[in-house]
Amino acid sequence: MAVRYNAETKTFLLETERSSYIMKVSRYGHLLHLYYGSRVPDEELDYLLTYCDRGFSPNPYEAGNDRTYSLDFLPQEFSTVRGGDYRSPSVELIWGEGGTAFCGKVDGYEIKKGACAISGMPGLWGIPGERVETLEICLTDPVSRVEARLSYAVFEEKDVIARSVRLANRGENPVRLERLMSATLDFRNSDYDLIYFTGRHAMEREFRRISVEDGVHSIGSSRGASSHQYNPFAVVCEKDCGEDRGWCWGISLVYSGNFLIEAEKDQYSQLRVNAGINPMGFSFLVDPGREFQAPQAVLAWSDQGFTGLSHIYHRIFREICAVRPSGTGQGRCF
Repeated sequence: MAVRYNAETKTFLLETERSSYIMKVSRYGHLLHLYYGSRVPDEELDYLLTYCDRGFSPNPYEAGNDRTYSLDFLPQEFSTVRGGDYRSPSVELIWGEGGTAFCGKVDGYEIKKGACAISGMPGLWGIPGERVETLEICLTDPVSRVEARLSYAVFEEKDVIARSVRLANRGENPVRLERLMSATLDFRNSDYDLIYFTGRHAMEREFRRISVEDGVHSIGSSRGASSHQYNPFAVVCEKDCGEDRGWCWGISLVYSGNFLIEAEKDQYSQLRVNAGINPMGFSFLVDPGREFQAPQAVLAWSDQGFTGLSHIYHRIFREICAVRPSGTGQGRCF
């Protein structure tokens, strides 16, 4: 099975042929990221989470006197906003009479066979005989009643995980959505390099490799198209990663409109990478009972350097990347 849930430890395990992706429901209901890398035999990786009392890192109300639990430094799958996490958020919105907080708690999950199509946008879809499972996790803010449904389509044989987010308004008032990232990746440290591709007319796809430093580094487009200035793709890699050795993580946004990919090194030398629609000029009114679908981001990991990562992306995009076939309903898996 490509997707498993351990009810005893409240841990989700996603597995491809060469990689493991692990997340956990915390004791207060937040969805925390544990690990993404080479396959591991056991999902008991709680020791990777650091709990300590850190000055000026606030604690959620439900934590009471527990000063060791703060979303300001814990790795998250979809970050809260106005909830004690001061890093670049996964979502920004306005609800009710000016509320701006989103503190999503795990409110259920579902494991499906196949890959769910994304209505109206390109994405990865399953083909007969392909081992694909999709995990959907619902995060609900109990006050605003805004719901974020995180989707993880695991293509086991192709070694990729396709992420997307669908935000729904279950409340009684409209919600103004101003930012929605398709994927957030939190790393426990930041001793990495960031690779992206820049350019201009007749000089596209220029290779850039920089060291991850304090603050936020971002690439993107606000031209109405992904453009030739920046490609909606980035790589995080080890310092000594080369063409045929070293760990590297790729994130490829399957979207040709305005986009943003940002990497932030925080005060604790952790790294957060966000990828999604560019918030500049973006605003979408989600009426009660309606929802907004973010584009898909394809994640891949390799321990065989850039060549290994390139081969993974070449295989997946050549074989099974297509616009949703006609006649399939929204959210249908096939």
